[in-house]
Amino acid sequence: MEYDPKVGGQKAYFIEPDVMVMEFSGVVLPEEGKEMCRRQEEWAVGRRRVFFLIDAGKLEKIEPEVRRIANESMQRMPVRGLAIHSAPLKARVIIKLLMTAFKLFGDRADKAPLVYFANREEALTWIAERRQALNAANTD
Repeated sequence: MEYDPKVGGQKAYFIEPDVMVMEFSGVVLPEEGKEMCRRQEEWAVGRRRVFFLIDAGKLEKIEPEVRRIANESMQRMPVRGLAIHSAPLKARVIIKLLMTAFKLFGDRADKAPLVYFANREEALTWIAERRQALNAANTD
């Protein structure tokens, strides 16, 4: 059976060795958020770190329940960076809400910088550089 990255109106998939990709479109509904988090937690098992690559170009809203679910899910994963690209101001505000909760309710936020980029290529380059820096420092 071939893997389908679609989760309702969203997409979620994994790029080896450690990049979790989310492509948002419109409103992220609770059932979509639950499934994306389930997949990500499953992918994170056994990995010393993971990075998020998020396309927020078409994001309109993340339902409050999804923000809660995502925050709880991120606390259970070794997230070491979030690279957001193509995000208009409205999407940046929405993502800021989610990350504020992550920082308030967890002890790992300092290990997971959030950085915005104009496009996917710049975001992937940052992830590669971040991975290399963590490897050089011999840290997770």
